[in-house]
Amino acid sequence: MTHTTKQVIRAAISAVMLLPAAAFAEGAEMQNAGLADETWAMSAIETDQGDAWGYALITTSKNGKDVGFRCWNGNLLAAFGLESGDLMSAFKDAGPQKPVRIRVSVNGGEPEMQNWALLKRHRVVAMADQKMTRALYNAAVRGETVTIDPRRHGDGEMEYELPAPNASAFAAFMESCGFSSRES
Repeated sequence: MTHTTKQVIRAAISAVMLLPAAAFAEGAEMQNAGLADETWAMSAIETDQGDAWGYALITTSKNGKDVGFRCWNGNLLAAFGLESGDLMSAFKDAGPQKPVRIRVSVNGGEPEMQNWALLKRHRVVAMADQKMTRALYNAAVRGETVTIDPRRHGDGEMEYELPAPNASAFAAFMESCGFSSRES
């Protein structure tokens, strides 16, 4: 990967995740928070000053690792935990990151090499490319399996069997993000 490519990836992920520290709003905005039941939860994100800062839709996959999507200003970000952990913390404070190339496959399809960012502190990989992120979101809508292969980081191939979508959480996320079903 060229130096310029690395700089572009870092800039894109930084623009996405390293904005002011954010907190996830609790209460009425939270939809279906029973993550232990392998469902999706939607929450509004706020800055420390209480300003709206996008939305998050997160689940724990069957392998115990979080999978989530974050939206803000018409953009969508996908994130996959490489270990069990708190994906919301990664959305709030990405910390040190490194550009990585990861092979991605949806529902057993042809794998594609994609540029991601490894959020070192959280052991999370994040994807900001809008075309691929929307494909991953659509896989979540269909309850499909996503396989990522970050071998260079000692993790090997990892399969994420996404739980069936929760209609109310997905609808709330799409509406809050300003996405129509035609856009995703």
